[in-house]
Amino acid sequence: MNKLTQNAMLLFTLITLLSCNKKDHEIQVDSEYQLTTIPSIIEDQFIGKGQETQDTVIVYAEGGPEPYALATDIEVPQFDNYYRVYVKQAQYLNENIAETEITFEQAILEDQVSTDIYQNVLEHFVNQGKVVIAMSHSFGSFILTNVLATKPNIAHKYVIMAGRLDIQDVIWEGFRDGTQYSFPNNDGTTIIPDGGSILTGGELSYSRLAAGLGKNRYTELLADKDLSNLYFIGGEYDEAVGRLTEEEVQFLYSKDAQPIKIIEGDHSSMFHPDGLEFILSEIIRQ
Repeated sequence: MNKLTQNAMLLFTLITLLSCNKKDHEIQVDSEYQLTTIPSIIEDQFIGKGQETQDTVIVYAEGGPEPYALATDIEVPQFDNYYRVYVKQAQYLNENIAETEITFEQAILEDQVSTDIYQNVLEHFVNQGKVVIAMSHSFGSFILTNVLATKPNIAHKYVIMAGRLDIQDVIWEGFRDGTQYSFPNNDGTTIIPDGGSILTGGELSYSRLAAGLGKNRYTELLADKDLSNLYFIGGEYDEAVGRLTEEEVQFLYSKDAQPIKIIEGDHSSMFHPDGLEFILSEIIRQ
């Protein structure tokens, strides 16, 4: 074998190795993948519960990501006097997300679909002259934060629960690549991998939906936005997304938003009776 042939084979081998080792999040979107189509009828973009005639509508984004709408988070007596609207998300409408392993780029596009749907629903009820409260929890809070960052501020109030503005890079990068992380040490700051197997298939698709929003630096994206009607509620010891950093808190104050820390609270403490009563009495009814 002459030297020229050896060099050519070495170059081919190197290219092959680089191609095989190229991470999925660097691959371009598959042209055959069908992005979720937003229903043309607005009523097909949400699930409504309660009396449509109520003056106040709570437009809600659920956590997860889940494969379908649970529509149960605020189905408690305290909210009976409000029309409760659960906004559909991309993965509710497109079963291919669960049945295939979408790329990171595809997940980002699907997150934008969920963002667009949420704003569509807000506009629908605002245009009816309703008092509209935009509300969310966990994964839904990343959707709602993205709405605030990329769409006009049109709701009367925004209540974001158990979300983050600039979640640590190791979290969203892990979710992108199939490794789950959490904050299990009851301090809201210590990050530990969950220790399970690397996610694949539909589970990885859902994980990438979370990563596609978590990668955003919302203290930058929201810098020129009006946030004076935003309430950002989080548990001091949130085990899922961690508590807000001092930098995130100060950013919210600088934008006249109201960060609210639930002392010794966890990821779901805002759903305890006293938490719900606080949200109703101090935010929604005001």
